[in-house]
Amino acid sequence: SVTSTIFNNQRIMSGQQQNMDTIECGTYSFKWNETIKEMDDSTHLFNTQNLSSLQRKLANDGYILLRNQIPTNLIDDALKIVVNNLNSTWNCIDDISTLNIKSGSKGILLTGYKPITHNKKVLSLLHCSKLQDIMYKIFNCSEPITYDTKWCRVKGKNEFTEQHSDFYRFNDNFAKMMTVWMPLMDISINRGPLAICPKSHLLRYETASEYEEKVDIELPEEFEEFNKTSIWRTTNFRKGDLLIFDIRTVHASLINKTNRFRISIDTRWQPRNVIKFWNDSFIRFPQFIQKDNDNDDENGGNDKKGQSTKEREEEKEELDLNEMMMDCTFTDSDN
Repeated sequence: SVTSTIFNNQRIMSGQQQNMDTIECGTYSFKWNETIKEMDDSTHLFNTQNLSSLQRKLANDGYILLRNQIPTNLIDDALKIVVNNLNSTWNCIDDISTLNIKSGSKGILLTGYKPITHNKKVLSLLHCSKLQDIMYKIFNCSEPITYDTKWCRVKGKNEFTEQHSDFYRFNDNFAKMMTVWMPLMDISINRGPLAICPKSHLLRYETASEYEEKVDIELPEEFEEFNKTSIWRTTNFRKGDLLIFDIRTVHASLINKTNRFRISIDTRWQPRNVIKFWNDSFIRFPQFIQKDNDNDDENGGNDKKGQSTKEREEEKEELDLNEMMMDCTFTDSDN
């Protein structure tokens, strides 16, 4: 709404220590309200179940921002797991209550670090029924699946993520894939939130064979020219907000200007009907498995291809997709 947009802009303009004329994002320096602006808020479209407009917004701009969707108690429980691990394993926090960074400590990228990402309380957040429902509706009432790997990101002072597209990490299986980025705390402009380059997902992205011929590619060839006239988008995020964007959408994070860690988790989602191959990299949810079984019963135990659920599961187990498995190690923060 207009009111919420004004409110958000006021929060941005009033709550920062840095000069708001200049926003440092990735390796870029943007000017506020010229080359970077407030994100569009699509919450009203979801809350009023105007799903066709929501899907159209996502298709046209490559992202949607949904405010106050995820129960904050789930977020708080998950954050405690992350913070306790950071404190006990890396001893990098000076004050747990404020997440003040201990002198000399840096951020950490905890990709697939299972003591955190597969902790029961963290999975209760990342697989919560509300998020399942959101993705089900975004995928036009198709069953949503998510990857077993989760990306937990801890950013320290003066750290950021450079501009890139996630497409190049998933280009063999990217059909209708979405990234769901979730802040585990309020993340103001000064604390390094994510920023999006709208419509960048519409650029030409290399095929798998073309990509294999290149090294360390992060952006489509057309992006440099496209970015000359682009207006990026960011916002002050609050606990419970979700940023959902096309796997091809170019994004980066602003620099964390504070002395406190910034923590977020992102996950990947696709509609099940576009997945070509299956193995344990993918997670299905009981409510949709039951619907699938109910449909089998209505069809005499078979799907449209004449396969029963059991036959499909046996076929799934026979497929060897080791090269599609995600990296489950942790590294230094990707800044």
